[in-house]
Amino acid sequence: MHNMPKFKQTAKIFFILFLSIILTGCSLFKTETRIPDGGIYKSVDSGKTWQQMVLVPTITDVRPTIATVNTIVLKADPQDRYALYIGTRENGLFYTYNGAISWYKAPVVPEAQVNDVAVDPQSKCIIYIASGSQVFKSTDCSRNWTGTYIENDPKILVTSLDINPTNTAVLYAGDVGGNVYKSIDYGKSWRTVARFNNSIMKILINPKDTANVYIATRTKGIKKTKDGGETWNDLEEKMKNFQGASNYAKLIFHEGEDKLYYASKYGILTSGDGGETWTDLKLLTPPRGADIYSIAVNPKNAKEIYYATDRTFYKSVDAGEHWSTNQLPTGRIANQLLIDPLEPNVMYMGVAAKR
Repeated sequence: MHNMPKFKQTAKIFFILFLSIILTGCSLFKTETRIPDGGIYKSVDSGKTWQQMVLVPTITDVRPTIATVNTIVLKADPQDRYALYIGTRENGLFYTYNGAISWYKAPVVPEAQVNDVAVDPQSKCIIYIASGSQVFKSTDCSRNWTGTYIENDPKILVTSLDINPTNTAVLYAGDVGGNVYKSIDYGKSWRTVARFNNSIMKILINPKDTANVYIATRTKGIKKTKDGGETWNDLEEKMKNFQGASNYAKLIFHEGEDKLYYASKYGILTSGDGGETWTDLKLLTPPRGADIYSIAVNPKNAKEIYYATDRTFYKSVDAGEHWSTNQLPTGRIANQLLIDPLEPNVMYMGVAAKR
């Protein structure tokens, strides 16, 4: 019996191996499935390390997540620090009641962009969202929703909401047309209290004096009322020494020190007198040198300040005198930062792909 030529033996071995791979469902080639880097991240060490928190539990073996969503807004329930809400660019509203361990999709809410969320600080099951050209309201913890404000022009999107923390019947809403609306009956009826002809990006009620309301516009700085919207002052002139400050990024209020923090194209400005005068923080990024997408201040220690650009997370523990940096855990921009009010070492970060 003649020996089989060597090349035929090799071919036969390869064929048997190939057939066994097909029959067993194995693969010669290792493929990697890249996990999307969107959704929400959580840190328990003041921003040193982050973990993506995107699980959506189901009764099946399938493990869906919110890792693909682009976060537009991240808000916490003022009465429950474990209850968080995220409005997304394309996928409506999600919420968690366990500090981001698991997420649930709010039913009924349209599969559209949710620009803002406001939770009644005296009744946690009353929630308002700005989505499309409407304001929706839920009175049963996100189970059902009704439209409480509908803009006549569908192209005019509602962009911002806020609730008076001492009289929750009072709400403000703003839209891309620069219109500011006010309701004094829990959203049943509304009236126009201002027209600024520039997109409204943020409405911020001073919790220490709720007659003081700040309106941040996209490119025309901040407007302020001291009488609940009857008259308005323009604070843009107060920032004229800071080139680019009229271009909005973020506006937050630190209740402990009665202070505004305003991130803009210029950088970060602070005001301790209601916006009459402003001081700039000395950042590692030079004025107008980088886009700032989010800012947060420790509610228990105002010296601890955070901000994020498109690639880097910055932290100061001495009110901005010195900064440390870390690379963001995602290729998306960190446009939302939220600090747990009782455990400030716990932070949440919402991210979105750049448009």
